[in-house]
Amino acid sequence: MANELEKLGGICLPWYFDYSKEKVAKIRLLKCCDSLEKAYAASIKASMTVSDETSVKLVMYKSRDAPLSKLSMPRLEILSCLILVHLITALKEITNVVANDDMVH
Repeated sequence: MANELEKLGGICLPWYFDYSKEKVAKIRLLKCCDSLEKAYAASIKASMTVSDETSVKLVMYKSRDAPLSKLSMPRLEILSCLILVHLITALKEITNVVANDDMVH
């Protein structure tokens, strides 16, 4: 267990990405939400095209444990959609990126 925790220190995730209009030809926001019996989550990724090369980077992610009281799967799906709406709202408030209708299920 201690060896596995030490390995985590070597993981580097790039949290910054440059989406200036001079460099990026096209940005698509890929929005995803899903749920399981024990948890539900949502994420927003940015698909950016720069000179015919496309890369996808994680922009925002949120997950939650499902309540201890048993909820139906449709209810958990609604909760994951609600998290996604909160992420989209937060993204609109902190950036000038306009959300489009690209939805990944």
